[in-house]
Amino acid sequence: MKKLIPTLEALVSGANRIVCGFLVVTAILFLAVTSAPARAQSGGFNSFDFDVPPGKSRIQPSTEVPYRSKPPAEVVRFELQAGDCRPVDCDSDRERMQLLENTPSIQAGDEGWYRFSVYLPQDTPNVDPTNLMLAEFKSMGSGQPSLLYEVRGARLIATLSNPEIVQTDRMHPVKPIMIKTISNNILGRWLDVVTHARWSRKADGLIEVYVDGSKVVEHRGPNIDEQATTQGFRYGLYRSFISRYQKIHHVTSLPTQVAYFSNVRKGGSRAEVGN
Repeated sequence: MKKLIPTLEALVSGANRIVCGFLVVTAILFLAVTSAPARAQSGGFNSFDFDVPPGKSRIQPSTEVPYRSKPPAEVVRFELQAGDCRPVDCDSDRERMQLLENTPSIQAGDEGWYRFSVYLPQDTPNVDPTNLMLAEFKSMGSGQPSLLYEVRGARLIATLSNPEIVQTDRMHPVKPIMIKTISNNILGRWLDVVTHARWSRKADGLIEVYVDGSKVVEHRGPNIDEQATTQGFRYGLYRSFISRYQKIHHVTSLPTQVAYFSNVRKGGSRAEVGN
């Protein structure tokens, strides 16, 4: 992934458009270039925009993670703190610090390979029963992700949504057709996750998932609902139903969590994405 350098294009997509004269516009441009979210490129995907609360971006390149014998490509650090919510998230029991494709690159009928590497520190707080998502294939809007990767305790979970039902209310998610643990004891080490998908509403649909080179999921059949004509990839830290944790632990906020991502790639073959 190239360095996350602020650009004028990012300003146009990320800053509030306010036209009140030349001096005001100039001031907005200056503030945006110095502090607003940037747009980033990542191999094979469209550009990624920051999906973060206004003025709270904590996504940046990092060199502090201990590497394996073969270091990953450039690493990006995500930090999610209590209260990191856009207005729509604050009103729906959610917090997030994510990157998402500014233009969804996945069409119904496409077949592709997708990869990301993720590192969660050994001391990552467990926020169960709140949901903690790391990566999603999802259309725009309040619909369900077709496929998502989430953390429960120290396990990585792959969840496949029910393609026969369209989710219309994010506060009442549709029950998935698959929830599977694909890796245990994931804290304190790098994980490589590769997805091979043929996105379809028919029997020719296919989802294969590999973790550290080993196949852990093979699902055949429909895998997108009728609204998922186009999908984008998004990744980072995203918590939903934060009130579940608050009620059980009798607290008003959730602990800070950190994740590191690398090797975010899309290609037409496994060789193109690596691993």
